[in-house]
Amino acid sequence: MQHEEIGAWIPFLKRIALFKDLSSEVLDRIAGLLKPLSLPRGATLFQQGDSADAFYIITSGQIRIFTEGQGSQKMTAYLSRGDTLGELSLLTGELRSMSAVLDTTSEFLVLSKKDFAEVTS
Repeated sequence: MQHEEIGAWIPFLKRIALFKDLSSEVLDRIAGLLKPLSLPRGATLFQQGDSADAFYIITSGQIRIFTEGQGSQKMTAYLSRGDTLGELSLLTGELRSMSAVLDTTSEFLVLSKKDFAEVTS
């Protein structure tokens, strides 16, 4: 991401509960590590049981979150702009407990597991 783009995301990031209490210095550091991602409607962001490789911030679109078991799906949430997903698996190291499928073309800011570890160490 270009330096100008990073600066433009700071006000957006400050409105996210996970980031709202962080210092400007830490927030700038996180913003510099974020990578943009765009996926089409119907794409699977991750599946239940996958290993955690990233944390996602939704900048546009709508994502359906569900669990799978005994041959059926149980809807647990719909997420959209400003929502985050994947942070719990990064913190605990556990496999993804849910699946995420895009109901619309969606845009994300992504923090990789490696970069997440760098920021939290």
